[in-house]
Amino acid sequence: MNIRGNGRMNIQKKSGKKRPFWVWIISLFYIFSGTMTLLTVYQIHFGIIPAEPAQLATLRKASMLWSMCGLIPAANIAGGLSLLMLHKLSFYIFSGTIILNIINILRHFVTTGFAVQLNTGSMFGVIVGMGMALVVCIYTYRLKKLGIIS
Repeated sequence: MNIRGNGRMNIQKKSGKKRPFWVWIISLFYIFSGTMTLLTVYQIHFGIIPAEPAQLATLRKASMLWSMCGLIPAANIAGGLSLLMLHKLSFYIFSGTIILNIINILRHFVTTGFAVQLNTGSMFGVIVGMGMALVVCIYTYRLKKLGIIS
């Protein structure tokens, strides 16, 4: 029992909650994919993975600056960790990430030509990715409403 009142009781209580199966799956997926994306961006940026100037130009054009390539994966990692710790902040992080992704996608459509994007297979990936993100937001919202994350 915590007599000093330094907050350990709350931490022990939260860590004692049983995490639903999907919390583990979603958290690990977002932590892993965000980490791999950040490592790839780092390696390309610092020349560890060689890229031609034309490839670098395409990568810069495909994403809103290099900072957006780092911000979204970092937010995914933060959301995954927050969900794993059963914090309701995960819902807000995942929601914010969807907004950032929509801004990035719209900016990409405007700069590269919307019609060109509709004719490529990459649209399928965008739709699946945004659908998954939306499902995760709905799931974390339900967990928040049920009091599983707080």
